[in-house]
Amino acid sequence: MAIEIPEFFCWAKVGAESGEGLAAIICRKELERLAGQGTFYWGVGNSVGPAVTELAIDGRYPAVVFSQMRTAPSNQGREPGALLLWRACLDRKGNVLPLPDHVVVTSRAPADSTAPLRPHYALVCTTDEPLSTEAKGVMRFNELINYTTGRPLGYSHVTALVKRRAAGAPRGGPDFPILMVAALRPPYWVQLRDPILLPMDISMSLGRSAAHLDVDGWRQFAAQLRRQND
Repeated sequence: MAIEIPEFFCWAKVGAESGEGLAAIICRKELERLAGQGTFYWGVGNSVGPAVTELAIDGRYPAVVFSQMRTAPSNQGREPGALLLWRACLDRKGNVLPLPDHVVVTSRAPADSTAPLRPHYALVCTTDEPLSTEAKGVMRFNELINYTTGRPLGYSHVTALVKRRAAGAPRGGPDFPILMVAALRPPYWVQLRDPILLPMDISMSLGRSAAHLDVDGWRQFAAQLRRQND
């Protein structure tokens, strides 16, 4: 069934990562959502910035729309690789706080272990609806502009604050399946801290391990992951 998309929202394109298929990622995020009473964290490679708070109108949480990438996964997305597990985040005052116990956010580890880590972030999402790979609508790329600059959105953007153009905007461009719609709850997004390197066997089996868990099993699994380097 088609869904209604707001005028302003955060748009995130999602796909396979480090050999873990999108279906497996969404499966474990659904367990995370259930364990967090509707709240889950979605890792992204760029900050959506303080402008996201401007989208909170009349006390409503800004929407976040997840669309499936149209392009095939890159080599980094297809090939299994080492993963970093992030265990903490910065609050708005610069304090380092542990992530909630039910949250598991990973990112691909750099090939060069001596290279400085690139900043990594997470969207703080909430929804009462189950997460799945079933398409719920279509996002028309040419209908979107950058919320902050008002300029057309770059095709390479993966996560961005966007505005839908008014009726009559030119059609065309690629369509992106809409997989999930949630709301960004305060603090909306966080910069991640305190990463640890997961052992390769765990990195390669993360999605398969989560597929056989219930909610209590997920909580135990998340706790075990965080203790890897303790």
